[in-house]
Amino acid sequence: MTIIKRNERDHNQPIVADICIIGGGVVGLSTALSLATKNPNKKIVLLESGLDKPGHGQSSAEGEIIGEGVQSLASSRIRALGGTEWVWGGHSRPFDPIDFEQRDWVENSGWPITYNEFAKYISAATKILDIDDSNWSNIHPSINYLNIDKTQIFESCHFKLSPQVAADSKANTGTFAQSRLKELESTRNLNIYLDHTVVSLQYSPDKKAVVSVVTKGVNSPEKIISASKFILATGGIENGRLLKYWFGRKDAPKLPCFKNIGRYFMEHPHRDVAKVMISESQIPQYKHHFGARMGSAVHMIRLKITDQALRQNRLNSQTIIVVKTKNNKFNNTLLKAITICEQIPSPSNRVELSEEKDLYGILKPILHWGFDKQDFYSMNFVAKEFPKFTGMNSIGRSQSIIYPLGTKLPGGHHHMGTTRMGETSSNAVVDKNCKVFDVDNFYVAGGSVFPTSGGVNPTLNMLALSQRLVDYITKQG
Repeated sequence: MTIIKRNERDHNQPIVADICIIGGGVVGLSTALSLATKNPNKKIVLLESGLDKPGHGQSSAEGEIIGEGVQSLASSRIRALGGTEWVWGGHSRPFDPIDFEQRDWVENSGWPITYNEFAKYISAATKILDIDDSNWSNIHPSINYLNIDKTQIFESCHFKLSPQVAADSKANTGTFAQSRLKELESTRNLNIYLDHTVVSLQYSPDKKAVVSVVTKGVNSPEKIISASKFILATGGIENGRLLKYWFGRKDAPKLPCFKNIGRYFMEHPHRDVAKVMISESQIPQYKHHFGARMGSAVHMIRLKITDQALRQNRLNSQTIIVVKTKNNKFNNTLLKAITICEQIPSPSNRVELSEEKDLYGILKPILHWGFDKQDFYSMNFVAKEFPKFTGMNSIGRSQSIIYPLGTKLPGGHHHMGTTRMGETSSNAVVDKNCKVFDVDNFYVAGGSVFPTSGGVNPTLNMLALSQRLVDYITKQG
């Protein structure tokens, strides 16, 4: 592999590849590396808008937000090789089978692939994140679980914190770009081009395929990159924004799915659901809820709602993390329970385009984000049940925190759904193989293809789907 900055060598030479990946975050980089490894006779190129560290062109990640308290777009979307792993916390867990089902109480739910089709790639995704233990069972032999046999509402589940974060620690491996630098450099059929922001697409005469992309750099002229296949992997908001901009131009093909591009945006609302008071003698029960390093990863237990309770009470999927806050004057330890909640995929939550342009001339995003009453019902259900749960199982005393409908709540920087996967173009943007409907050779990777978001962090699941895409493209030849 060669990493090439704009205006360096080869700048004036035409770039022609078999496969072109747009976006140099963990999804784009791991997809590129896997494709290059499995297809040694094909030339793979990856285009990254930024440079090797954050800063360059970062202002183009800015955008307007209308609605809820989602964190600023510029702070949660990093333009650099490594992408948003520069500000990632490493929290990882696969989706559950129920997340793939069509649930009549979760509007617009249901995936066009089965859980088993997805699950076969969980192990590969785990390895990509430098996690050396692929056991995601809720019954892990090295974990100290709370005794919660007396409830049918909550059960334990297993999270791992990947070491693939940029924080300065001997235990951390850095972003995927940093962790796998030697492997990337030894892959001869892969080149990475920095400061290459794709500003437009060029099409075949019948407009059934993309034949090339046009890129700009900061204060640099345009360049054309040609390929047989293209994969967009720029993040949950940016994927929707760019497709909406590119296919909304006058020279673009008129896609039946265009009306869905940018719609069904999802976040994971994070909210405190209960205050919990425990005695010093109860702290050991929570040992692995606070996290413990085992091998390369920090292992952490959380709680989840059982499938039975989800169905019986018609709830969104959720996981609950219990964290320490402080000790009170009676020397009791205070904890708080925080839910990470699946959000109903609604077409009204969407990415639109502003009239304002970024420094590359691309229209900036406007994010519309709000909650459904089903979202509040599901979170408040957990808040009401948590004191019963801790009391019944002798693991503390709790006080519910209830939020009325309309309360503004923060998200977790988890951007999903804007190019959702589906059976037809009537309510989706890509098919079950992540190919854009009615475009023969253009694919999308990342959380933007999720039809629903589950109650877990998205990164591991994005990687599993992208490895499935790698296998599909490889089989095509």
